[in-house]
Amino acid sequence: MPTPGWKAPALDKARVRSCVSYGCALDVSDLPADSLNILDCDQCRDIFAESNHLGDEPRRCDFIVYYEDSPRLALAVVEMKIGGKAKEAIDQIRAGIAVAGWLLGDVQVSDFWPVILHHRRIHSMEWRIFRTQKVQFRRWSKYVIVKPCGFPLKNLL
Repeated sequence: MPTPGWKAPALDKARVRSCVSYGCALDVSDLPADSLNILDCDQCRDIFAESNHLGDEPRRCDFIVYYEDSPRLALAVVEMKIGGKAKEAIDQIRAGIAVAGWLLGDVQVSDFWPVILHHRRIHSMEWRIFRTQKVQFRRWSKYVIVKPCGFPLKNLL
């Protein structure tokens, strides 16, 4: 059986044990490490360029998390919102979804979460964008989940 795309040896340089960026983290400490496959998207820019066909500097999310709990496979696409606009963060989530889907190929996914973590208070205009913009992944159309830094992934499972 061929190696699934998200487990390909070519992505070894992008594989990490935690989702930490800019002093913000998604808490994965309560989940078994052998069930998690976390890709740091800053380390796999070439994969984004190849899958999105956007050239050298496409938008990208911070992390893609594959959680395997046999027979279940769940996917989280994570962006750390440090500054900038809500629309940009949603675009980065969409780029991550495109890459995650490309790496998955025909593999079935049991659940999907688009997650944005933030450091500080979010302006009401940005909340309005988060509440009205959905992202698509296969059969799902979901609003982005906006949580503070340190949010535990297990709360979504």
